This record gives sequence, C-alpha cells and structure tokens, in this order.
Amino acid sequence: MAASTKKSIRYYVTRRVVRNWLVSMCVIAAIVLVAAFQVAGESADRIAMAQARLVAAGMTPGSGGDLLDSVMRTRRACDDVIAVATVGTTGELLSIYPNRAGHRAAMTEAVDRLRDGLHLSLGDPVSVTSQMASPTQGKNQRLTAVAVPLNGEDAPGSLSIVVLLAKPAGVSALNLAVALFGSIALVLMIGAASLQQRLDYLVCRPLRRLSKAFAATASAEGRRQRCAAATWRELEEIGESFEGLLKQETAVQARFERLRVDTDERLKNREAGLDRRLRRAEDKAMTDPMTRLRNRAYLEANLETLFEKQRDGGNLCAIMLDLDNFKQHNDRYGHQSGDAMIVFAGSLLSGSIRADDVAIRYGGDEFLMLLPDIGEQQAAAIIDRIVKMFGQYARQVGEAPFVTMSAGISSLKLDMPKSGEDLVAKADRALYRVKSDGKNAVAMFSAA
Repeated sequence: MAASTKKSIRYYVTRRVVRNWLVSMCVIAAIVLVAAFQVAGESADRIAMAQARLVAAGMTPGSGGDLLDSVMRTRRACDDVIAVATVGTTGELLSIYPNRAGHRAAMTEAVDRLRDGLHLSLGDPVSVTSQMASPTQGKNQRLTAVAVPLNGEDAPGSLSIVVLLAKPAGVSALNLAVALFGSIALVLMIGAASLQQRLDYLVCRPLRRLSKAFAATASAEGRRQRCAAATWRELEEIGESFEGLLKQETAVQARFERLRVDTDERLKNREAGLDRRLRRAEDKAMTDPMTRLRNRAYLEANLETLFEKQRDGGNLCAIMLDLDNFKQHNDRYGHQSGDAMIVFAGSLLSGSIRADDVAIRYGGDEFLMLLPDIGEQQAAAIIDRIVKMFGQYARQVGEAPFVTMSAGISSLKLDMPKSGEDLVAKADRALYRVKSDGKNAVAMFSAA
C-alpha cells in the first residue's frame, strides 16, 4: 500500500481503530457472558437447595403439614419444582408427588444419581445437576436433584430424606440482553475514549500546530514548509489549499486596494471639480457682470453676518454712492456711453478697497461700500478721493451738465444702527441729503 494512503485518516480509522474495536468488543462480551452463566449456575444450585429445605421444613412433624401440603405451599412460590419424594433410610422411594409414571421414573433416576450421598441422612443436603429423563417431555433435560435429610427430633424413622427435582434457573432473556448490551456499551465507551485521545494526538494537535503556524508565520514559504511537515495526507492537502486561498486573498486584496485608490482619486477629482463649478456658479450669481463688483444677492446673503461680526468691539462703515445727472447723460450720449461710465465707477471702487472691504453695485447707477474696522474720517477721505477722480473722468467724456458722484456715510459705532439693513438705510438717508443740498459731495449721517 502506498505511503500516502497509509498516512490517511480514513485508513487509520477503518483498518486500525475499527478492527481493534471489534476485537475488544468480542473479548469483553465473551468475558461478560461467561461470568453471567457462571453466576446463573451457582444461583440455580442455591435456589434448588432453598426450595428443598422449604419442603423438608413442611414435612417435619409439629410444623403442621404433610408432603402434599408442603409441596403445594412450595409450588405456589416456586414454579420450577417438578416433583418431590420421600426416601427411606435404605434408599427406597416411599412417596412422590405428583404420583405419575413419568415423575416416578424421573425421581428414581435422580435417587440413583444421589445414592452415594444418601447415607448422610444426618449431614448437609447434597445436590446434583445433569441431563435426566424429563417426566413431561419424554427426553433428557438438564435438571437439578437435591436431597435434604429430615433432622427433626420427632422425625419418623422411615422418613429420613426428601428429594426435590427441579429445573435449574438458567439465564433469562432479559439478563442475557442486559449482559450483552452492557458489554457492548462498555466496549463503545472504552473505544470512544481511546479514539478521541488518539485522534486528538494524531489530528487535532497537528491542526492546532498548523493554525499557530498560519497565525505566526508572515511569509508564504514558511507556511508551506510547516504544512508539509503535517502528520496526515489530509492535513497536507489542507495546508496546500490554505496556501492557495492565501494567494487568492492577497491578489483580491491588491486588486481591491488598487480599485479603492483609483475610486478615491476619482471621487476627489470629481468633488474638486464640483466644488470649483459650485464656487464659480455662486460667484457668478453674486457678481455684477458689468462692473465685476458684488451684487444685491451677495449683500442680502452676507450683510447681517458682517454686521454681527463687527458689532462686538469692531466698527463698520457703510457708504452709499449715486451718480448725479446720469439719466441726462444716458439720454444724450446713449446707453453705451452710460455703461462705460458705470464700468469706470466700478473700477474706481474696486481699486480703492482693501481685501476685507466689499464694493457692491446696489442698483442701476447706485453703489455701496462696506468697510470694516475703519473710522468715519478715514472712510470719508477714501470716498472723497473717489468722488474727485470720477468728476475728472466725467468732464472728459461729456458736456455740462456733467455727471458727478454723491456719497452718504453711516457708522456702526457712531450711528448705533440696529441691524445691517438699518446701517445701509442710514447711509442712504445721508446720500439723499447730499443730493438735495447740491450733489457732488460727501456727507455723514446725522439724526437731526
């Protein structure tokens, strides 16, 4: 047989363990059965002897009975009694119950077999178990004959011995089944314990070593060397299969990692592109297309936030600007000239603000500037310069009445507005006061 087959677990179990089990079971079963028959035989002799003593006790004068009464009492308790007889001191058969020809012949044969011990009329009971003629079946049967002396003081001289003929108590079917199945159960328990110990030594322990090797060894080559040193061919196959699974898992993990990195990169690029487009769309929605300044939508979204930010410890100046005589210029020189003037005003504002300042095209020819962290006088100086520069430009592109610029200023600290909208409204009121006073000037808000 090939060495790989001899190393197989199936070969070990079927050829060695099962064979040893069968041999062990047969040996133990034989021992148990022999012991059972031996015990049953000894108990048969004891039972027959006890039955004979009962009959003898019933025959003793003064105990209130004769042979018939004693036998009837005994047979009610013992079904195995076949016949009972009294024997004289010389060995002759005196009386028998039941008094039939077959029973008389069987009892005569039993007395002959016991003749050597009949002279012990004052001694212990004697018995013999052998094949004798059955009084009912007409053929030899294993029977037990017991002779019990009548030792009472008042026993008559002619009745010295009582002979009882009975079936020996054999092994019952229940006792035999119990003995047989008990021996099988014992063999199975012993075999199971032996198999469990043997398989743990030959299979489970190598599997535990393989498991520790898989967990502790990082390199595939080291795992393969440990798997090759396994006890069983099946364990070697497990190791090789596990090695293949590890390689497949490594390949799958590598592909998954590449896919994850590629997907993450694509998602990042997609998110970055979406963010850029969103920012451009938002910037476009909040930017005036003509002047590139912020529009009213931006103001509505950020005014109150900027106001609340500057309310605690800071300052915020709002400057409202408007072009004077712009409608007359537009009607006289056309919309293109008016648009150019609007664009120039927007360039002046965007060129004059800081990074944190905001310039907004508020309406058609109206503009708004929000200047955080600046004083009122500084704001007035900045807007005064813008007004003068715009006036110089307007004189070059048109005739009287020239387009000029008016401005109104309100301050968070000075004018104490309730909200950002209130701050802008106060700057607008200052602007209209300038326009009503003659235009082309800058004025601060005054509640008076």
